[in-house]
Parts: sequence; structure tokens; C-alpha cells
Amino acid sequence: MSIQEQAAALVAAVDPAAVAALIAEFPEAEKVGIRANWQSLDPHLGHRVPKATADRAEYLARKIEQYEAELQRDIATYTRYREQGLAALSAYDVCISSGNNPLGALRTALRLKDAHISYDLSILVKLTLELEDVKTELAEAEPPQLALF
Repeated sequence: MSIQEQAAALVAAVDPAAVAALIAEFPEAEKVGIRANWQSLDPHLGHRVPKATADRAEYLARKIEQYEAELQRDIATYTRYREQGLAALSAYDVCISSGNNPLGALRTALRLKDAHISYDLSILVKLTLELEDVKTELAEAEPPQLALF
């Protein structure tokens, strides 16, 4: 029996009510919140943050863009798991990574994507606050404009 056939047989044996109950344990993507420890997360791991204020603002704007794109991908995957249930899983997920436990595989996939969404949201909050500070710094550094009468 191939892995695809084995996975299909395992999925077919699962009670649909059990799948629905499992999915009900997880909120819709829009209801996933930021992490309680968001202030301790470092969005710059492995990256050099430019010292020059204008360069730092550009860097932060790029990072925000990247995390927003990642957030949208994670939300799409999480939503697919919630909407499709076991059908969204691969044969590898069902047979190998979960040890022939389709519900375990779905639970793991949903937990992982929930964690990714909360991380992305947390980093976005932190980066946005940093960018606001840098923009304030830039505005304060500009020389005042003289009015001509």
C-alpha cells in the first residue's frame, strides 16, 4: 500500500464530528492575537539595523512589508486548514510526521500556524512602534522652516 493510500484510509476512518470539534478549538485567523511576551521579541535577529535615521526608517518599512506578506500567507494556510480539515493535509503529514494520527496532524498544523500568526502580529506591532519612533526622530531633526513675509 502506498503512503497516499495509507493516508486516505486513515483519514476515511476519522469521525467527521471529531474533526469539527478539533477545528472548533481554534479561533478564526482574525481572532488570533499578539503574544503576551511581544515586547521581548527581537525582530532584528541576524540582521544589522542601520544607524542612520533615514536608512533605519527605510529598513523598518521593508521589514514591516515582509512580515505583512508572511502574515497573509500564514493566515491563508491556517484558514485552509480550518475550512478543509483533514483534506488540507498531505500524506506525509498524516502518516509520517504524526505517526498515522490524522487528528494529531491537523492539531499540529493548526497550532503551528496559530503560533506563526501570533508571532507575525507581535513582530508587526514592535516594528510599527519602532518606525513611529524613527519618524518622530526624523521630524525633530528637520530644521524649522522660515516663513517669508
